[in-house]
Amino acid sequence: AFERIDHGCWLDDEEQRRRWLIKSLLQAEGVDLAAWRARFASDLGDDLPELDALAADGLTTRDGDSLRLTPAGLERSDAIGPWLYSGRAVERMRAYDLR
Repeated sequence: AFERIDHGCWLDDEEQRRRWLIKSLLQAEGVDLAAWRARFASDLGDDLPELDALAADGLTTRDGDSLRLTPAGLERSDAIGPWLYSGRAVERMRAYDLR
């Protein structure tokens, strides 16, 4: 069953960044900002300035070289993940036919 892929899409640079962010931020360890810089040769805040809104609402905290969800952020993680999806990803999901 794992010999071929039946569905999916190629991720451009922006989508790779968003995927990496979502997979990291929604974990208790959070985003390793040094690893982000090493992987993408940029700063997370420059790449995704919408994260400032999460910080302003008390949903993230920066601890050294990590960005983590606060307890309030963890409570809202089911909403934060989709909030970070790009418009293109949302459109692709809407267009996907499950039949």
